[in-house]
Amino acid sequence: PPHFHVIRAGDDAEIRIADFAVEKGSISRQDHLAVTAWGRRHQAELALNWVLARAGLPMMEIPHP
Repeated sequence: PPHFHVIRAGDDAEIRIADFAVEKGSISRQDHLAVTAWGRRHQAELALNWVLARAGLPMMEIPHP
């Protein structure tokens, strides 16, 4: 499923774009809450980047904290 990667403090996780659930790996609860809040603000851009990446095209930069 469409996802993005989060790497933080030695943790690595794949987060689904549709519902921000952890698909693989793990991150702390606090980081997951922060990623979910950020992801909700940028969900459309994340989904578009997924399509671009799958097509082998350059992705848009999405601001992050």
